Amino acid sequence: MKKIANLVLMILMLCMLVPCRFVVQAEEEENEVIQATFYSVTTRKNSTIEVEFNRHWFDDKASNYSHDLAKLSLGLATSAFRPKRSENGQQDLAGKNLNDFLVAAHFEDIRSDDYDKDPSMYTISTAMGHQQIEGEDGSYELIAIGICGQGYVDEWESNFTIGDGFNHEGFEQASRLVYDRIFGYIAEKKLQGHLKIWISGFSRAAAVSNLTAAKLSDSMIFDNDDVFAYTFATPRTTTDPEPGRYLNIFNIVGKADPVPMLPFKQWGYNRYGVDLYLPSYETDSDFETKRAKANEIYRQISGIDYWYNREVNETLHDILTFILVICPSAKLYTNSLQNKLIHIWENNDAVSIMAALLEISEDPVLINEDTRIEANELMNYLTAMIISYRNDDSIMRGWNPSASTYANIMQIHTPNLYISWVFSADSYEELYTDYDSYSIAYIESAFDVSLYRDGEYVESIPAIIDLDYETGKKNVLIKEKDRKVPEGNLYLTYYDENIAAVLPKDREYSLRFKSKDEEKTVEVFFIEHEIYSGSENEVDYYSYDMEANDQLIVSRDEDNKWAFETDKGFKEDRFAKGEGKMSASTAIEIRKPRAYYRLTWRQAAILTIAVGLFVLSSFVFYILFAIGRIRYSIRIKNGRIAKESRYTAIPLMGSIMIVLLFLIREFYSVLFPNNRLLQTCFKLVIGLISIQIAFIGYRRERSRLSRMIMYAMMLFALADIVTSYYLIPGSFLHMAAYILLSYAYIEEERPGRNQLIAFGALFILGALIASLIKGEYGMLRLMVIIYLFFVLAMVVLSFPLPRKVFTGSILIFLAGIFLIINQINGETFISHIISLGTYYAGIITLSSMGIRYKASSSGEDDENTDGSPEQTATESK
Repeated sequence: MKKIANLVLMILMLCMLVPCRFVVQAEEEENEVIQATFYSVTTRKNSTIEVEFNRHWFDDKASNYSHDLAKLSLGLATSAFRPKRSENGQQDLAGKNLNDFLVAAHFEDIRSDDYDKDPSMYTISTAMGHQQIEGEDGSYELIAIGICGQGYVDEWESNFTIGDGFNHEGFEQASRLVYDRIFGYIAEKKLQGHLKIWISGFSRAAAVSNLTAAKLSDSMIFDNDDVFAYTFATPRTTTDPEPGRYLNIFNIVGKADPVPMLPFKQWGYNRYGVDLYLPSYETDSDFETKRAKANEIYRQISGIDYWYNREVNETLHDILTFILVICPSAKLYTNSLQNKLIHIWENNDAVSIMAALLEISEDPVLINEDTRIEANELMNYLTAMIISYRNDDSIMRGWNPSASTYANIMQIHTPNLYISWVFSADSYEELYTDYDSYSIAYIESAFDVSLYRDGEYVESIPAIIDLDYETGKKNVLIKEKDRKVPEGNLYLTYYDENIAAVLPKDREYSLRFKSKDEEKTVEVFFIEHEIYSGSENEVDYYSYDMEANDQLIVSRDEDNKWAFETDKGFKEDRFAKGEGKMSASTAIEIRKPRAYYRLTWRQAAILTIAVGLFVLSSFVFYILFAIGRIRYSIRIKNGRIAKESRYTAIPLMGSIMIVLLFLIREFYSVLFPNNRLLQTCFKLVIGLISIQIAFIGYRRERSRLSRMIMYAMMLFALADIVTSYYLIPGSFLHMAAYILLSYAYIEEERPGRNQLIAFGALFILGALIASLIKGEYGMLRLMVIIYLFFVLAMVVLSFPLPRKVFTGSILIFLAGIFLIINQINGETFISHIISLGTYYAGIITLSSMGIRYKASSSGEDDENTDGSPEQTATESK
């Protein structure tokens, strides 16, 4: 009986242990695998990543970083992307990927907002759901929020709207909307008890997630350990002086990614939470080893290998550096650039962009004496990049033809790259690095250069030229077309006629040079970079005169300064060090010297405008010429023109040339405002063409009126030139031309009483308006009244004369009115074009008054004025 009792007791004990066994299994729930689908801008196809999911990851405190949660959050962020519009015309399906992801992760009551709308500036598309989780410390409701971070339309426009508030204005407005949606969702679904939030986003959505997570952490319902926030490629969001107090917000950013550099930290901007930085070629010596692991993931999701284009990254960095120098504060950006950039985004046709850029270039606050050089060099730099786009020394050297243009330029900001890095590691320690600075050395390339790490040889690169320092002559050792970086080189490369060496600071690096059987001078520029800052810290210059067969070693000393030593001993008298810091633009000039010997942006712009206008004017000329021929043929058929006359394109050709030269001159005057000599040459040529047209007309008609018009064209040409230098003398010359024309019109036909009455009424009205205009115009007001007297006399007297005379006089009068309005209201580029364009249209019309058709039989000009064949025949005799 005792044995039976013991057996029963053992069975009872086993039965009591069974529930405990199941509880343990629930706590150790196996990870599920769910899929996140998104449109890849790299391959322009849909990509899918498999993500592990375990609801109990959220049992822990949010302030404890979890790499598993980071991967899962990246899946949430990418599935929230809006698909490419051309592949999905139905907006109501735009949030399907995010919906499927949340459902697969067991979230329910999915609510989608604004995925079904055509996005505007402040649209923010979200989807959220909830699920109840039985955690170690009790049950809680987990609410997941996915925010659209790609496939933008006009909502990207809000990125420009920084504003002058505590937080980035564009991101802040979207964040408030998401914040309200979350609490609206809680109320709508009647969620109670212990609540936790899980939020994630990429790029713009990352910034919105960052601000929203901070707001939720400060709310009465949540605390820091209940808000799980993982953001990726996150722009800076706030000017809060203590943004790091939110230990539950983790921002994963690439060190070379330009988007997280904005708005600049020099403007006072940071991100809420903890920043975690992905490996960088420039700062991490083990970058290639880590990249090999990331490449396996990259190939899985993209079908292509992870490539690295260093020149693209440096180009983006250079552009940001220039912008920071030109616009050193957020206030200046908000006042001078913000609205203009938004306008460019909204009106992105070529004409609007050109007009906006010209307006920016004329902004006296943004482009002043302190920033004019940098602004000009920025445009030169961009021009050089465009011109060398397909050269071997350009950014095309690292171009990947299998990837999209966007991915080639912004690869370091693509989700594919972030996914590859995050999924290539299993822990925090494997992935993120704290090294935040590096150096780049630029060596005048008359030397073979070798690189050493911790005393061990790494790589080398041969010299490009052999330079004779006494004569300055260069013997090219490697031609540009044959200039190839040795295979396997990572840190040493060619930059124009320099050799560049990237030197991370996580290990001890040194450079070695060896002279042959002659003395040579080594010149080295060291540019210190702080990663993700958008600017160079400083530029140091060193030179050392090497003796024959010297070996020079350049390395950092204990104070992080550059030290020079040779195998024959260091000689102070042979060493020189530059003093002071160089500007960012100087640093870039050192890196890319040839960019400053090519066309400047102004010259390139004028060349582009001139070629474009020439093509357009040729097209217009042929169309107008064809129309004129058809009109001419019809007139011959109707008997209005003698059959022996022939059609001439002289006035049309001259008119097209004047308009072409005028437009080129106007763009030139904006791009080269200080070059008056060339502008005067443009005016001189335009004046000579108008005089030539008038002279041809005079030869054909031989009338007093055509001769006076020719003299008036001479006065107009002279007045146009003089006005560029002296306004008042030029104005008097214009008035002299009006007096001359008025006299010619009176001689042609005496004015009637109605004309005199009209003149008096118009002059009194004009003088009254001029006198009533508010403002201290002084001499200008008197000049306007005198001008009105003479120009109105010319117009009124032209009423009974031929149509071209009357039209030309009216156009010249209107041009004067436009110029007066510009003086009063302030002149813009467009208003200046309109006023002067009207003036030259009047000049063209008036000067071509005497040109009709040319007689082919006798070689003489057909001088008919009324178009009758009878008169033509008589005059031919």
